Amino acid sequence: MNQPASPVLPAKKWTLQYPELGTGPLPHEPNISSAYFEKEREKLFKRTWLLLCREDELPRPGSYVVKQMPILETSVLLVRGDDGVVRAFHNSCRHRGNKVVMGAGEKTGDSRGFMCGFHGWTYDLQGRLTHIVDEEDFFDLDKCALGLKPIHCDTWRGFVFINAMDTPRETLAEALGDWGREVEAFPFENFELVNVYSANVRCNWKIGLDAFQEGYHALTLHAKSACEPFVSKHNPFAHLLYVKLYPEGQRRASFPANLDFVPAPSVQHAVKYAGNNVYAYQDGHTRNLPGLNPSGASDWSFDINIIFPHVQFLASDAFYVTQHFWPISVDETYWELRQYLPKCTTVSGRIAQQNSQAALRDVIREDLVTLENTQSVLRSGAISHMQLNDNEIAVRHSYFKVAERVNAPD
Repeated sequence: MNQPASPVLPAKKWTLQYPELGTGPLPHEPNISSAYFEKEREKLFKRTWLLLCREDELPRPGSYVVKQMPILETSVLLVRGDDGVVRAFHNSCRHRGNKVVMGAGEKTGDSRGFMCGFHGWTYDLQGRLTHIVDEEDFFDLDKCALGLKPIHCDTWRGFVFINAMDTPRETLAEALGDWGREVEAFPFENFELVNVYSANVRCNWKIGLDAFQEGYHALTLHAKSACEPFVSKHNPFAHLLYVKLYPEGQRRASFPANLDFVPAPSVQHAVKYAGNNVYAYQDGHTRNLPGLNPSGASDWSFDINIIFPHVQFLASDAFYVTQHFWPISVDETYWELRQYLPKCTTVSGRIAQQNSQAALRDVIREDLVTLENTQSVLRSGAISHMQLNDNEIAVRHSYFKVAERVNAPD
């Protein structure tokens, strides 16, 4: 049952519940140190389950996706086999190491198998080596042992994860822990992909993630675009309604809604024809999808989730969004956003969807502006520490959990 909005939300409510995080300033060194970045590569990203894509990007046997992954120093080939199973492999021929799917950037397609363009070695959809040109000229080859080198691959609620370790220290279910069990009921299958943005951004991956896991900036950065729907008289600084931090590294927070906000006519029409919109909270508007709003607050708009270490997952009854912050170097990140809206089959609904797409585009552009500005100042060394308030607890938790992995004994 929904709980009434509190008269005035108190400050400093969350961080003190997690005393291990501390309350002091945090150093910026992890955002500018090349040595620290290499530790993140070896001790965090190469040892952690990483979310790559959704299974529906591989809709049928032979469908494949290639991801270039500088942080893992490899190219990853995902393919759905003839048996319907999605597998992951190093995109590297076992002959001399050439890519079996050539080129830079992300690649997608359908194939009956993969042939290395260098010398013609051929592999089937399960990664097995099926043909070697002039095989009799080699010495004691064991074709059964020379299939594409596999990468551990598993799925959760339609999302595909990989783990680059030869023997992962934990299963995907163990890595997602209670967070995965609490959120898994969310009906991802009721939404469809409507928009993708991507860019190479000149900032550390954590600086990128930081900008999207707190609401302290809504009052200023989004003053003209996305402030009124969320900032209210009883919550003038958009204090979080709910926070839960998980030992595996995930985090979950609920963002407030301004129930007195009157949407623009275009938004009201979007709600009328598409059924919902993140900026509208009218009576009767569905606010009870499973896996959302864990506190049952009436003045709730959406949940911020972080899938450790580098993926943001926003979710409400009106949308869900994933944002990846893939590290390239200490001061460069590949950013990718995917926007999903409720499935729609009518022309009026499609038009209404454009409202949500435009609103997200405007807000995201404002967020992105801050990233390179921040990184450029940090490189100067003028600012050595960041000062965090209680509403930025997810940022504090992020640095704490990354440092925990980076500083852990081998």
